[in-house]
Amino acid sequence: MCSTWPRSNRATEVEHLHRRPGGLVRISSAETQRVNASKTELIWFGSRTALSKMATNRSVTVGSVDVQPTDIVRNLGVLLDSELTMKQHVNKVASACFYHLRRLRQLKRHVS
Repeated sequence: MCSTWPRSNRATEVEHLHRRPGGLVRISSAETQRVNASKTELIWFGSRTALSKMATNRSVTVGSVDVQPTDIVRNLGVLLDSELTMKQHVNKVASACFYHLRRLRQLKRHVS
């Protein structure tokens, strides 16, 4: 689930999510998706300044699990960080590419 709101309403949105216990689970089940609360990740996107201005308790309860926000989440194989710089994703893709290039170089000796 993705939720966006104007800067002035961020605190209101967090409070809204807290007031609806199991609300995320109900929304997802209405859309025929299943929520595995133990695998659910939470991230807040914004600039470093905007994120520092948010409340200290930014967790959200999904089902009976209290989900703490993280700095990096994976969605469909893409690593997203809270500032959307994608540094971690680019590093991971480059690392995988260099690994495969090294493997191809090793195979070159065996192919004539």
